[in-house]
Amino acid sequence: MTLHNYPVPELDVTLQEVSRVLQLTLGPDLYPKFKSTLEQQRELLLQVQHNFATRVAGKENWATEQFKRGLLSCTDPLPTSTAIPVVLVSSKAKRLLQHGGRSLDAVQKSVEALEDCFLFNASKGSVFNKDGKNDLEATIVDGSTLKSGSVACVQSVKNPIKAARCVMDKSSHSLIVGDEAEEFLQGLEEKEKPAGPQYFYTDKRHRELTAMFSGGNSPKNNHPQTVGAVALDHLQGLAAASSTGGLVRKLKGRVGDTAVVGAGIYADDKLAITCSGDGDVFLRHTVAQKIANLYHHKGFSLRQACREVMTENLNGICAGIIAVDTKGDAVIETNAGVMFVASVMSGISQVQVLSPPKSFSNVI
Repeated sequence: MTLHNYPVPELDVTLQEVSRVLQLTLGPDLYPKFKSTLEQQRELLLQVQHNFATRVAGKENWATEQFKRGLLSCTDPLPTSTAIPVVLVSSKAKRLLQHGGRSLDAVQKSVEALEDCFLFNASKGSVFNKDGKNDLEATIVDGSTLKSGSVACVQSVKNPIKAARCVMDKSSHSLIVGDEAEEFLQGLEEKEKPAGPQYFYTDKRHRELTAMFSGGNSPKNNHPQTVGAVALDHLQGLAAASSTGGLVRKLKGRVGDTAVVGAGIYADDKLAITCSGDGDVFLRHTVAQKIANLYHHKGFSLRQACREVMTENLNGICAGIIAVDTKGDAVIETNAGVMFVASVMSGISQVQVLSPPKSFSNVI
């Protein structure tokens, strides 16, 4: 497995590295256009490289400040925008946990930030179903209490992970789907304005749908960019959160593993897990629950449990798993073409681009 580590805040944003991320993210049709933009922005990138290399004790890094001031944003046509959002997620969760925050809040904030970025298949930038709509789902799990909240088949919720948290905290249920989930959210005292279809629309996702209707890759082989987060706080509390738009050209009403605790997500008082990949396969094999069972009842280490399930149940399936336990062991396992991961361990932040030797057309 090839592993490219990017320390934070000393993030070494070189032209070659940004170009590589662009090529993997955009594909051959859009990459040439953005490569030209990349070359034109050489001076800006050199400035980013210089500022990230400068550590300012007790202050936020330069990129975070620029985002907060509105000088950079996830939707800007800047080559740096393909990498920076992942760094910000790690930074935000890190600050929350360092100030005594709960793991539950940390994973929610992390997933919210990824939902707000058009590069991932979660909320903004989600894939389209067969009817050309965005059906979203999300789950959050509190390992300390075993409480969870999930939503599925929602179409106007800007941050499904927030909705999942509301289901957990403000209802007696664990999963609410479709129009009824949106009615529940609008009935809350503190409700958010529904988002229209234009908020979720991106040209890239629409082209994916069009290509599949024209005889392109089948939905079975398309599992891009589901987002997730796991965290351990100072009280040894564990939590997990995940959000996705599901599969391209899926049937209306289809619910994937992200909305089902034990399939694509799990957390208890000993470990927390989130998964990305073919949701129907994860559902059939209850992947997250199997990892937990091996860990709890068979004496497997966290890494051994993840690898065992990857080998036995996900062989040949584009998949990724992130997990953490109360010992502080953090595990990342994937057989996907590329997987982007941000982490904070012992106060040290990293962004990683994982590239296993196997050949997959997917990016998760």
